[in-house]
Amino acid sequence: MTEEDPSTVAALVARFLYDRGVRRVFGLQGGHIQPIWDRLARLGVAIVDVRDEAAAVHMAHAHSELTGEMGIALATAGPGVTNTVTAVANASVSRIPLLLLGGCPPRPQANKHPLQDIPHTEILRPVTRQSRTLRVGDEVLRELDEGWSRATGDAAEPGPVYLEIPTDVLRETVPPAVVLDEHLRAPRRRRSLPHSDDVTAVAELLRGAEKPAVITGRGARTAPEELVRFLDATGAAYLDTQEGRGLVPPGHPAVVGALRSRVMREADLVVTVGRQLDYQLGFGSPAAFPDARWVRVSDSAGGAARQPARRGRDPRRRREHPRRARHGGRTGSGHHLAGRPAQGTPRTVRRLPRRARRHPARRRRPDAPEPHLRRAERPRPRRRDRRRRRGRPAQLRAARRPVRRPLPRRRRVRLPGRRRPVRDRRGTGEPRPAGDRRHR
Repeated sequence: MTEEDPSTVAALVARFLYDRGVRRVFGLQGGHIQPIWDRLARLGVAIVDVRDEAAAVHMAHAHSELTGEMGIALATAGPGVTNTVTAVANASVSRIPLLLLGGCPPRPQANKHPLQDIPHTEILRPVTRQSRTLRVGDEVLRELDEGWSRATGDAAEPGPVYLEIPTDVLRETVPPAVVLDEHLRAPRRRRSLPHSDDVTAVAELLRGAEKPAVITGRGARTAPEELVRFLDATGAAYLDTQEGRGLVPPGHPAVVGALRSRVMREADLVVTVGRQLDYQLGFGSPAAFPDARWVRVSDSAGGAARQPARRGRDPRRRREHPRRARHGGRTGSGHHLAGRPAQGTPRTVRRLPRRARRHPARRRRPDAPEPHLRRAERPRPRRRDRRRRRGRPAQLRAARRPVRRPLPRRRRVRLPGRRRPVRDRRGTGEPRPAGDRRHR
């Protein structure tokens, strides 16, 4: 058995990618993936060699964005795979179909500290749709087909998938009986049709809507013509976002540019097509869409169920002031307390608005005690250092004060070559030399 044998696992992996329409892959060469690398080169697949594995995944991401095809990246074991974590996480958030093929040490060397032995699958599992190690040579094609389906969003949202194959498995031979054509050719994309009652309900909402709006995402890229016809038939406004840019011509009358904030505020029905309610749409909150009802259209069941549609507020319902609703319809100061009988307004409460106008800093905080409570019932405020309120710490002010320290006492000094200690002439009765003005 040699590496040129067409029945090896490495040859079948390269054949699988070629039969699925892959003509360009991105990666950084390494010993753990060298067999796949060589077989792809023999099949004529263009290999874009990079200097960092993260760049390979980013390139595969861009390739999938621009062409709509599956992005393929190759990374060797150890740091080669761990370098791709950030790029794979970016593809996962962007819901990009991407297949990352990695290598790992041989199976007999497991748990023996082999070269570049790192738990790749555990590291990449949180940011992938699937992360597995293919340890059985006869099952490699079947598991590749399953990973391809998960990456394209067959069962849930599309996203990256990581599959690694040990080096000894890549050199194994596979019997022709287990090489099935259904695993090699690309499957037809299955469509999930909605229930007829749901379609009727959405049609009724569109008929009754006065200001409908449509927002698209990556899930609508396969139906740009149908989207334009839908906008022409319904007269809805179209909000262009980064995910769905280019689906509708910029000159179409439904496209809104600078008026998008007004459309979001006044829309009474919002239809999202293959789009998540993320931060760009204010998460679908009433702050961004006050009176909107929602219709979610997704290309997969997982995308529609991830964020349930929010039912909008009835615009005919009068919005009540929050303070009035909280205090039973009364907003007067002091009278909204539960269990307190109505009585005359205290003098402090009557003077509060006037004092607040004169001194804005004296306005009551939400957690301030009620002015009518007795002094013993009020919470005792926290004492603060007066010197700190002046804007300067006490330590700094203390450092600026002159400090008076006692002068050092006179001491006897022993001059070199003298036996008898000599006292300083200062303060003695000896005559001072001329010109000496010390201590007159």
